[in-house]
Amino acid sequence: MLAMGAGLAPMVSSADGQLGIELNKLEQRGGSCIAYLVFDNATGLAFDALQLELILFDTDGLILRRLTLDAAPIRRDKLSVKLFEVTAMPCGSLGRILVNDLVRCTVAEAPRERCLDKITPSSRMAVELIK
Repeated sequence: MLAMGAGLAPMVSSADGQLGIELNKLEQRGGSCIAYLVFDNATGLAFDALQLELILFDTDGLILRRLTLDAAPIRRDKLSVKLFEVTAMPCGSLGRILVNDLVRCTVAEAPRERCLDKITPSSRMAVELIK
């Protein structure tokens, strides 16, 4: 697990064979919080389906909500950015985000086991991204 704050988190290198997911930016838009996630796919695989179960915690460690994020497609050996909106929530109330599980993970149109093991979360924010 890699979860570093305050701009110290490096992206995963291609030699790692991992899918790096970095919380790169939080942006307040009205009453909603927009999270920017950077996916660094160094697995050598293209993900046709990748649906993350995320648990959002407040700054006191209490669960705020559960949501799923459909991040696919994730191309092989490609850096990409995905945004997700958390409605009716100020960004300042977020303490950390847990990648709790994968709802779906499909590579080459076939379900793949142990996808969660390939994920390396990190954060450039004070809000941690962990698994």
